[in-house]
Amino acid sequence: SVASTSSIPRYYRYRWDERRTFVYQLEVYGYAVARRADNSMVNGTKLLNLAGLTRGKRDGILKNMDGRDVVKTGPMQLKGVW
Repeated sequence: SVASTSSIPRYYRYRWDERRTFVYQLEVYGYAVARRADNSMVNGTKLLNLAGLTRGKRDGILKNMDGRDVVKTGPMQLKGVW
């Protein structure tokens, strides 16, 4: 059978000017998960959304992360806890 368009992963690389780095982004099943090129941090919010965690479980995990970077402004795919 032929896979639907939404299940075909798409890969992008673009500049994140506010943080002066590049971002590698993978879109799969309607979710975008990004990784920073400068320090390899991953947007944990988006990753846990892709994994199907509830908002409560997701927020509980992310709240207890050491060294997290909370992004509240900018493009939607970059907002979240890194």
